[in-house]
Amino acid sequence: MRRFSSYGPVDPELHFFAPRLDLIDKGYNQLIGENPAKGGHYFTVWAPRQTGKTWIMPEIIKNWPGTKMPIKGKGLIL
Repeated sequence: MRRFSSYGPVDPELHFFAPRLDLIDKGYNQLIGENPAKGGHYFTVWAPRQTGKTWIMPEIIKNWPGTKMPIKGKGLIL
């Protein structure tokens, strides 16, 4: 049974959440850039507390073709 949670990582099978597909696509497109052969862009994720800053990076990387996403603790290791 799904429930509301206001802290920690979002698990779509356990928690209610609002999918932010446009934001994920925008972050992915900024990382790969207009010409992926030439590289993408750096960007900063800035927002108030508990707005999904930690959540967005694994979601972007899930869409990246051929990458694995090792996570250690709260930090993301690439």
